Amino acid sequence: MRRQVALLWVLASLSGCDDEQPCSTSAQCESATEVCLPATLTGATASLASKYCGRVDDRCDTGLRWSASAGQGLAGACVTFASADAGRDAAPGDARVARDAIDAPPDLGNSCGPDGAECAPTTDPCKLPGRCAAGVCGPITSAPDGTKCGNASNACHTDRLCKSGQCQAEGTHADGHNYDSGNYLARCCAGTPTSINTPNNCGACGLKCASGRCINTGATNNQQWWCSCTASSECWSGCCADGSPSVCSPSSCGSTARCIACPGGASCTASQTPHYWCHY
Repeated sequence: MRRQVALLWVLASLSGCDDEQPCSTSAQCESATEVCLPATLTGATASLASKYCGRVDDRCDTGLRWSASAGQGLAGACVTFASADAGRDAAPGDARVARDAIDAPPDLGNSCGPDGAECAPTTDPCKLPGRCAAGVCGPITSAPDGTKCGNASNACHTDRLCKSGQCQAEGTHADGHNYDSGNYLARCCAGTPTSINTPNNCGACGLKCASGRCINTGATNNQQWWCSCTASSECWSGCCADGSPSVCSPSSCGSTARCIACPGGASCTASQTPHYWCHY
């Protein structure tokens, strides 16, 4: 009976020779869920000891099963870590060590190189690829904070930047930001490129003209824009300054007129040439 078992084992070994794929590191296994394990034959064939790939299989007592590429008749069999002739069990920790190897990063051995070569690529703009160092592939790491990871959607937003390895949402320039340095009127209002000589943004962001007219009649510089008016009740400031034409002035009106706060983060200049005005 023992001779019959031995004969069957030898025949099985010979029949699988063509597909036999020994390994020296786990990186040579077909998938990341496999690990390179030692296969120790006993008796007359003990000198043929080699390594083959195995995978996790909870149906086996050791929790491991030889892969289809294993040779020496081991393909598909449960890993035993035992000597059939000696009849002894392997050390208790053998199966645990082998299973831990399955969950560990692939053993790349000295296959990585030269130093500095990219070995773990990434398409994430907030990550840096792993690179070879002393034959080992380094991990993917986070790009420095502030690394650009996306373009702004318009001139009044800021580019997307990396923080702690994550691409952050785009920022918004403050109201009044001059997005075109050659054009004073080109200002950001609520994150939108705007010209501050319109009825909705007359001289400053959010300064609306009830009359529907934003004018610069009599202006002495390119900053002076006002809403036309016929009565103070039409003005955001409550002051329709007399003139030709009359305009909404950012003042308290009266004989002791003083500047009042302008909307949109703009400043007020107290001048009668020809009227107080809001500007950036």
